[in-house]
Amino acid sequence: MRRTSRSNGKGTSLVEVLVVISLIGLLVAVSLPAVHAAREASRRAFCRNSLKQIGIALQGYASDHQVFPAAKGFEPGFKISPAGLKDGYRDYSAHCYLLPYLDQRNVYNSVNFDLGVPDWWELSQPTKVSLANTTVMGMSISVFLCPTDPNAISTSPGRNSYRANVGIGLCGDSGGCGVEDGRGALLHGEFVKISDVFDGMTNTIAFSEKVCGGATQQFSPETDFVFIDSSFDCRRIDSDWMVSKCRGVTQPVAKFFTGAGYTWSVGGTKYTSYTHAGPPNSPSVDCAIRGVKPPCGAFGARSRHPRGVNSLFCDGAVQFIGSSIELTLWRALGTRNGGEVVAAADGF
Repeated sequence: MRRTSRSNGKGTSLVEVLVVISLIGLLVAVSLPAVHAAREASRRAFCRNSLKQIGIALQGYASDHQVFPAAKGFEPGFKISPAGLKDGYRDYSAHCYLLPYLDQRNVYNSVNFDLGVPDWWELSQPTKVSLANTTVMGMSISVFLCPTDPNAISTSPGRNSYRANVGIGLCGDSGGCGVEDGRGALLHGEFVKISDVFDGMTNTIAFSEKVCGGATQQFSPETDFVFIDSSFDCRRIDSDWMVSKCRGVTQPVAKFFTGAGYTWSVGGTKYTSYTHAGPPNSPSVDCAIRGVKPPCGAFGARSRHPRGVNSLFCDGAVQFIGSSIELTLWRALGTRNGGEVVAAADGF
């Protein structure tokens, strides 16, 4: 006898296949933003933790030296050797002096502080400065890198995402580039005592974020700063004037600087410090008056995080501050001795 088997099942129709594909596509479309949000939350938490470590290092340094490190310069009592006087710039950043407090003692010991630390454009000019520190300049320090900023992670090593707050003034030093200088938590070429933070450690920002420039020479308003007419006198203008000039800059831009955050080792507003002249993530480009050193201009905090920046306060607390914060409040948080009253109800 021969048995015959028959199938009573129905085949899958084209309409059913299309429905299943549509449902899968809908699920993917719904889940992708959630996955992206979860990843960004993780990156932002990593960023906050890095700033917390910098805050602990800052407190450790202040405990040992009774001052905060200079945003650009030397440690207290440092004596420049006669040989060092011939080796160009010695604009070491605060980041250099925080290295031993960040479990980076070996990197710190690799820096020859008797010699100059070259600026990035001088690396191809050996006669300008000693190249003894170029190797350490290129070392990648993870605690100085924000994982949300692709230029900090994917471009050349040695980048820096976290900047020292030098105040609302145009240069951030007390020597007199602008009428508002000398009020930041850290200064160029000078040391701030904790007792000098008259506005309170909980109301004064010490570090915040700033995105790094790209590997190409193509202008980016988010990362680069623009040079404007050099006929302006920094000693006679304030941050409101400077911000208005930056807001008036339109493309195409003839002269700009694209090496933002190029290295954590060099002090100054090009790489390791910023100002509170303009709001965080300002829609207008940063700008500076050409021919003034340190650069005289507005250098705002910026990040790749949506709607704000992480900021480290002098007391070690880290808060996420929205881009929509009122400029008067942002400037108040940027001064250590401005005399502003910042109430807890103000919020950030």
